[in-house]
Amino acid sequence: MIADSSSHFKLFRVLWFPLSVNAILLGAASIVLFHLGTMLSCALFADTADAGRFTESFPATVISVVLLRGLPVDTPSGIFLLQTLLGFALWSLFGVAMCRVLALRICRDEYCDMGGALRYSWRVRRTGILFPMAIALPALLLAGFNALAGLVFQIPWVGWLLSAVLLPLVLLSSILLVLIGLGGFLSLAMVPAAIAVERRGTYDSIGKSFNYILARPTVVLANALLVFALVWLLNELFLGQRVVEQVLQFTAVPFWENQTYKAILQGQAESLQGFEWFCASVHNLVLRVYDLLVRGLLLSFCFGGGTALFLILRRDIDGLDEAEIAREAS
Repeated sequence: MIADSSSHFKLFRVLWFPLSVNAILLGAASIVLFHLGTMLSCALFADTADAGRFTESFPATVISVVLLRGLPVDTPSGIFLLQTLLGFALWSLFGVAMCRVLALRICRDEYCDMGGALRYSWRVRRTGILFPMAIALPALLLAGFNALAGLVFQIPWVGWLLSAVLLPLVLLSSILLVLIGLGGFLSLAMVPAAIAVERRGTYDSIGKSFNYILARPTVVLANALLVFALVWLLNELFLGQRVVEQVLQFTAVPFWENQTYKAILQGQAESLQGFEWFCASVHNLVLRVYDLLVRGLLLSFCFGGGTALFLILRRDIDGLDEAEIAREAS
């Protein structure tokens, strides 16, 4: 259960979510599917050998597009579009499933198997799949209003005067456009939590998430930064600096240099032959599985933080007890 709001460590309640093996495996499975989808995209629009590069650069590419910087010159638009569609599909299915697993553990200390979580998310899949369109529709309307106003304002003399008079309306429209974009980004981890906890519709889930963000903007930003700091630190340690692999290499051969075993331990099969190559290939497979599980762990932490934050705000703002959670979708 989430601690009482009078806790001295109120800010850190967002990190009080369980370490769930099922959530980690769901996250790892979504990463595998995303990579396979990227390979398919590369087969259609680029070289399949670039799949790893496009998979790793996808989050940064999304940020560049959101900030209106456009696509990097070496990223085919077809690959980015398919990655975006696949990403939202996996978010609506595996994201909701992870939130469901974690919500049941937080709220009722109930175990939820992966099959049950995926069945739940599949039955409510339309709610999450419609999220991009639900965000894009008002954003496009506001952008269209700005474009139409700009078309009129470019008329010499009369348009320039109208532009000065009606500029506050265009500014308001632009502010709302920014708020929708920011709210949509911040609600990416809260909307699947709303679906998992309350089984609400698309606009109900978005509306509730936006309401919480606007009602407690400082709390939302502070908790989001806290979760981001945790995930960034773990990512830097385990995937950036590779501290586990470094410790493994240092402790496994402490007495004398053994280059053959070192290559096997690091999974460097390309430098070996015969049975040594086979052993190195097995080690490489184990290391890849470990890497995948770490990525699944980090992904589950992102959705865990969003689920915990949703439940915290739900209790603080709406006064709803954590135990009030939707049953299995029919």
